[in-house]
Amino acid sequence: MPKHKNLIVSAEVVTAGRKRKCYHASSHIITKGDPCLEVKDGMALKGYCAECADVMIRNALDFLEKLRVGLENSSRGNAS
Repeated sequence: MPKHKNLIVSAEVVTAGRKRKCYHASSHIITKGDPCLEVKDGMALKGYCAECADVMIRNALDFLEKLRVGLENSSRGNAS
């Protein structure tokens, strides 16, 4: 049986190795040693500060929950 498809893009929490700007909000500075979220976009890695990453993760959780509820509602509708 094939593996299930992962809905989450390649992302991980890393410790910044150098000072850089957040990809979402360039006014947010990620200082060397700060935790940040790195998301693979094609061949590039984009870094997001903890504040922006938190919003992104919450939005993703909300979206996944809506997908789950939609499937449950569809299953109940088809069972009748």
